[in-house]
Amino acid sequence: MSRALASALQAISCRGRAPVVVARLASRTSSALQPSDRMVIHKAVKRNNVVFFEHLFLGVGDMNTAHIFYEEGLGLVYDPSVRSGQKKGVGVSWLNIGDQQVHIDQEESISRTPGPVRLLLPDLNDLQNQMQQVETKLKGTQFKAEFDFQSHHADITDPWGQHFSIAENPSNSTGNNKGSFEGLLLPCHVGTAKAIAQFYRQMLEAEATEHTDADGQVYVHVDIGSGTRFTFQEDAGLGPLHMQKAIEAYEGWHCALYIFDYEGTYNRIVQAGINQVDHPYKDKADTLEHARQWNQFRFSDIVAVNEAPTDAEVQFKKDQLLYRFGHEIRSLKHRRCPKILLASH
Repeated sequence: MSRALASALQAISCRGRAPVVVARLASRTSSALQPSDRMVIHKAVKRNNVVFFEHLFLGVGDMNTAHIFYEEGLGLVYDPSVRSGQKKGVGVSWLNIGDQQVHIDQEESISRTPGPVRLLLPDLNDLQNQMQQVETKLKGTQFKAEFDFQSHHADITDPWGQHFSIAENPSNSTGNNKGSFEGLLLPCHVGTAKAIAQFYRQMLEAEATEHTDADGQVYVHVDIGSGTRFTFQEDAGLGPLHMQKAIEAYEGWHCALYIFDYEGTYNRIVQAGINQVDHPYKDKADTLEHARQWNQFRFSDIVAVNEAPTDAEVQFKKDQLLYRFGHEIRSLKHRRCPKILLASH
């Protein structure tokens, strides 16, 4: 079993209200997950509501160049079962990294995460060889690959400036489909990290922990399942919090997360006024009925769930925008759920 699946199953087995969860375990090495596969039944005790980080979507400038980098270079495995996603365009490609995926699509505007995407791959020597083989093909782009074998780490930049921070983990291998997401590093405005953590605790019922580094910088880890996390790190270089800055910093990328309490989460997002239907996908979950129909809904705005304390260094009002990026929230009943279906309450 892969690292991502094992972590997700542990989270599910610790989740509350004592349901019976039927876990379907499958590999994505060559095709979409099928509704067969081994079944494991777990009794639950409350823990994290976010149980699985499924994919990261990025907009690229050219699909041929993207496949050279992501398949030949980075070594991700093309999922032949799905070439076109829900978007109206053609050419959306789903690339497997273990039981998780990177989705890429040719876009008029490139969409990149503001900080590095952290990956775990089993062999940096193999990765270096692959990167050397594509270097000439990617000449003239922003592609760059730097390796530090003493620290078992690589910094790699895709042809459009998307940064990947890669750590070597030899045990993180599943057949021909290897690797996993460790997380995303997301720089945020000073004074907002703890409020962002509170948003995830209250809206998604996710586990979020607060920390301070040796330089006094505040950061929070948000557990998004499958051993993956968002790390929001305060960055003084971003300047003071301003709603327009948060809007302009978002380029259109998104992540897909599986949620245990799907309807409860949907209702909280709707009540907060941040349910999103103005997107280019088919799943317009403007009502709970439609959310049930699609088994997924979307939001982008991370807002303050409480007003900042009067003595706080940075002041913001309740419902003020703190951060923005796309969240595709899926039910465990979603047709592509890789391992877990909710059997009964």
